[in-house]
Amino acid sequence: IASTALSDEDVNLRVAAVRVLADGTVLRGLAGLDEPPQGAGSRTPSTVRQAAQQRLAQLIDAGQVDLAAICSGPGGLSRSLNVAALCADASRLREVLARIDDPAELARLAVEGPSSRVRQAAAAGIEDPARLHELLPRVRGRDKSVYKLIKQKCDVLVAAQRQADEDARESVAVCESLERHGART
Repeated sequence: IASTALSDEDVNLRVAAVRVLADGTVLRGLAGLDEPPQGAGSRTPSTVRQAAQQRLAQLIDAGQVDLAAICSGPGGLSRSLNVAALCADASRLREVLARIDDPAELARLAVEGPSSRVRQAAAAGIEDPARLHELLPRVRGRDKSVYKLIKQKCDVLVAAQRQADEDARESVAVCESLERHGART
């Protein structure tokens, strides 16, 4: 099966072979997570790579492959995002994104992520008000769901700021009123 998946034969035959591969260097190499295995062509067709990523996602969902091991492999977090996004359990993608501690990388993924699911999850993980306001015009017209998510977050921040401003004005007014009242007596 592995030799068929690695061969230069018909892509459909290769995809069928990939769909039954067990985890290992061949599957991970075809998915783009490891160096291409010995015997692989110079370039893996995108349909074969996608099938390998889907197969890895199935194995992760079945508990046969540890997602943490894939994230810490040579492909790193950026390549493992594609696999995590294909998992049936959405928490897998959040698990990978939680490992990203660079806010600029999350912002980049919110704009340029490989799939809408990745972009949405990355946007959901951004909490910095300045970064959210900076991202809003960048995602407009690119991904409607990401724009809507960031817009909602910005609207909540603006409403909270308005409420804080209003509370501050009321506090000042009450203090001034108490000072005037205290000055009369």
